[in-house]
Amino acid sequence: MRALGHAHNCTGGSDPEAYQGGGDSSDLATEVLLARRWAERAVEFDVLDPFVNFTMGRSFWLEGDLDGSGAWLDRSTSISPNYAQGIYARAWTHALSGRGMEGRADVDLAMALSPLDPLHYAMTATRALSHMMCSEDAEAARWAERAARSPGAHVLIAVIAIVAHSLNGDTERANAWAANVRDRRPDLTQADFFRAFPFLDPGFRQHGYPCHPGDDSGGRRSGNGRRTGRRRRVRSVDPTPSLGRRVVRRRCCPFC
Repeated sequence: MRALGHAHNCTGGSDPEAYQGGGDSSDLATEVLLARRWAERAVEFDVLDPFVNFTMGRSFWLEGDLDGSGAWLDRSTSISPNYAQGIYARAWTHALSGRGMEGRADVDLAMALSPLDPLHYAMTATRALSHMMCSEDAEAARWAERAARSPGAHVLIAVIAIVAHSLNGDTERANAWAANVRDRRPDLTQADFFRAFPFLDPGFRQHGYPCHPGDDSGGRRSGNGRRTGRRRRVRSVDPTPSLGRRVVRRRCCPFC
């Protein structure tokens, strides 16, 4: 629990699932080091405890090391195959690593195992990300809207809703969520989002992430598996100067 406490300090205590930073801790590097140290200490006491392995895996998230977290999360869910939070954590890692279909399978299992989970908002947001990777814009928007409206959803979940609705061409909903984000965190930038969600491949930041292994074209596929064209760039909508015109040169949604 002390390891998780230091992980929480890395976010300034504001966004419980934004483990990779964005908080205002005066010494972020020290908090990251302490989180890892206490997680390692817990492993020394009981290497077969699923929660201990889960915590160790999450300590790697603090450094954006998704590959390093994978083995520990796999071990956690191997020890306890019905450990919903561990399965969700593995889904989140898959999603940010570009393995959309694997992430979707894991997050569906996590939601089935724990339908009233306090992190249900994060699970549904992970489901939305998996659809974004596969260019399934309508489904991504539906799941992102559901996630952003769920109890406990923090502001970065609303950012996912902005992007999802923009990709789906729904500027009205995208602008509505952009206004929501500005009201809650006027200082939030795109850089904060990608620090909290460290996607391994920068291609996803241009919304062209391949869903299928070996497909680096960024194109979408039809039901028979054929490509139906390259991933389009979303037209800019609401300028929202307070949210990030200062952090990127090209915008694909109101947040960018």
